[in-house]
Amino acid sequence: GRLILHLLRSKVAMIKQTRKKKDSAHWETPVLILIHGLGDHKDIPYMKRFARMCLQHGWKVAVYSYWRFDFEESRDLHLLIKHIEAKNPGSPLIAVAWSAGAHMLIRYLQKIGEDTPLVCAICQAGCYDFITAVENVTTNENTTYPMFLLAQAQIGIRRHLRNDKRISKEERRKFDSILLSELHPMNLFNRFYCALPRDDDDTNGVDRVGDVFLRDIRHLGHEGFLSDGESFKEQVATAAWYTSRAIDNFQKIKVTTLLLHAEDDPVVGVDHVDWNRIKSNRNVIVSHTKRGGHCAWHEGFVPVGDTWGDRVATNFVSTVLESHAQTHFIIGLVHRAMANLSIPGATPPLPLSLKHKNSSNSDLYQSNGFTNLTPSTMARITSASDLASMGKPKLRYMHS
Repeated sequence: GRLILHLLRSKVAMIKQTRKKKDSAHWETPVLILIHGLGDHKDIPYMKRFARMCLQHGWKVAVYSYWRFDFEESRDLHLLIKHIEAKNPGSPLIAVAWSAGAHMLIRYLQKIGEDTPLVCAICQAGCYDFITAVENVTTNENTTYPMFLLAQAQIGIRRHLRNDKRISKEERRKFDSILLSELHPMNLFNRFYCALPRDDDDTNGVDRVGDVFLRDIRHLGHEGFLSDGESFKEQVATAAWYTSRAIDNFQKIKVTTLLLHAEDDPVVGVDHVDWNRIKSNRNVIVSHTKRGGHCAWHEGFVPVGDTWGDRVATNFVSTVLESHAQTHFIIGLVHRAMANLSIPGATPPLPLSLKHKNSSNSDLYQSNGFTNLTPSTMARITSASDLASMGKPKLRYMHS
């Protein structure tokens, strides 16, 4: 079903939940949060394809259908992740993002640091510097890609205008008639950003969009700047597109993050960032392929079915979950053995009140009814080699 979640100054955000009605999955089932790219939606093929693979692994899937045309703004995503965490206590959370959605995810990880409930994150064909990426597309010798980028941006703006509660219907028509007449993607970004209402701070105070609109937008030149208005230039110069690039803050990411990128990506070129700056963070794993295109990685003659990128992503998630499960099992085992005094042989930490100079630790433990932790106290951890040493398994048949 669909879950309607109220976010910052918006009508709604829709989370498409792919779980079936009669879901008997355990409450600790992993939940994957999928974030689409610029101008895309929850039903775009790469989203549905990856969601299907997740369901085949037995994982739950939530697709974030965002509307805000501002990929620096990650508070909506933060609220969404907190909501999913509250509804799925104990479940590992993983975020997977594509293209421009990866910028939003990376900025979220950079801002929140170690306080995120995510156990890992994956970005496929991610954009980490909008300015350079757009410039690369607009100078591409193939004119199809600038047209594609412009069309996707227009879709994103229309979606934003439909959902931003601060913009009236009359103001929305002005945006539609003037802003969407811009044919240069970067100028369109600039004009739209500066026409949006500005908040005095994070919570209070909103300027009317009409005042900004009438003052600046009608007089924009072809380059996207006012010929005689320094204030507009200053607005653009301090816009998030320019000042909050994901590439500048990768050292702030504190969770395991996989970045997949193809060297022949025609939309987000592999040279749009300095990858050496990214790889300096030990929490970030970078994987480049010679071929793969943009959000593709199809194999074979027909570009259908599961892709290489999808398989790598799901295998990566499985590996992270297995590693976390093993670590949590061992830690939980030790905690239970140390805390549950009814377990024979359990040795809890020695209370500070029992420590004194004239007695050894072993004497203190024995005098208080404690003995050393023995192997018989612990559960058996079986490995592949252990199974092989146990001989052939025997099947038992039960008849009613």
